[in-house]
Amino acid sequence: MFDGVHTRWAALSRARAWAHNSLQMNTLFSSRAGLEVASGGAFHRADWPLGKVTLDQEALTVGSLFTSYRLRFVDIDRISPALFFVEIHHHASGVPESVRVWGIFLFRRLREAIQRHQLMVEVTD
Repeated sequence: MFDGVHTRWAALSRARAWAHNSLQMNTLFSSRAGLEVASGGAFHRADWPLGKVTLDQEALTVGSLFTSYRLRFVDIDRISPALFFVEIHHHASGVPESVRVWGIFLFRRLREAIQRHQLMVEVTD
């Protein structure tokens, strides 16, 4: 009986490790951030460190504990800095028009990650 339980536990541990590594392999950049997503009557805000910005090969994802928005690079027009935040200009359906994120040197770190991985999104200074 011990061998059967041990074998199942080992198989489960291997499956969890594989899923964790494959998920991390796809993430190119991740950072805690404050965020504000608004359009019309919809409004979502999460202050730092409750928000998160993540880049993978296909999209930029902004989210918090209860809400997450995935913006594919083909839907992003440009990413530009403002005084205290980063503005993400896009035309994605299902995502509110105004997407703003902020964090410590977040624009610079996003720009470096986009350039390092040669992602197809315009970053303006």
